[in-house]
Amino acid sequence: MIFLRPVPFREAAESQAVKTVLPTTLNSAELRQLGTEFHRRAFVISKVENARVLDAAHQTVRDILDGKQSVTYGRLALQDLIKDLKGEGTPEELVTRRRMDTMLGTNLGTARGYGRMLVANDPETIDLWPALELIRAEERFLPRGSPKYAEGSAGAIGWKRRWREAARAVGDADAERALDTTGRMVALKESPIWQELGSRWDDSLGNPFPPFAYSSGMDVEEVDVRDAVELGLLDPGESSGPTELPGFNETFEMSPGVANTELLDELLDDVSDFARIIGGVLKLV
Repeated sequence: MIFLRPVPFREAAESQAVKTVLPTTLNSAELRQLGTEFHRRAFVISKVENARVLDAAHQTVRDILDGKQSVTYGRLALQDLIKDLKGEGTPEELVTRRRMDTMLGTNLGTARGYGRMLVANDPETIDLWPALELIRAEERFLPRGSPKYAEGSAGAIGWKRRWREAARAVGDADAERALDTTGRMVALKESPIWQELGSRWDDSLGNPFPPFAYSSGMDVEEVDVRDAVELGLLDPGESSGPTELPGFNETFEMSPGVANTELLDELLDDVSDFARIIGGVLKLV
């Protein structure tokens, strides 16, 4: 996003500060089944049981957001810690740069995306820039939609196809028409397409703000009111509203909503020192 004034990221840091570190033996696919609400309040890394590694990773993310540490230094310090612990309670592949960058990038990107969207939701900002455009901010060697992905996998679904499917799912005909006529993926901030874009596929992160999916390389830019009118998203003189953003549950209470009882039992075994299911609701103890 492009702003005309400095962007405060206090909210981004706070979105990480409220998270509780939870060791787990679950893999990435199993963790995704626990839902977005869980991940908004839990700091987890797939198959990492070592609380010391999790604490260090969580603090690293917070320090980077606070400007106290660089990504490079944070990554190297975490790699050294994991090597010193000789893999205890931590998968060996976590020490690789690719896995470490994915873990840090996802957590940092999600926190920053949340903080930036809060700023973009300022009423005065919305009056001037009522819409957002989905753009590629970082190139990928194998972008989503590449024929090299397995047929039927989420990776095989490119972003323009995702945009069209999300627009149709929420009934945003203006967003689909803008894509058809200009090739641009633009929608009003208040459109439910943003939540759909971040929730619809197996690799989605569940949020109505970038990065939308793991290692996507996608971001959003603000679109001014004149452009929004020319694209047919707004009538002249018409106003828009903000993106609907999630809150953060300070008491960490959630309904897991997991149909797989074996998966839920494994989760409870992992977090038995931290949480219990009480009345169908997962709560910290």
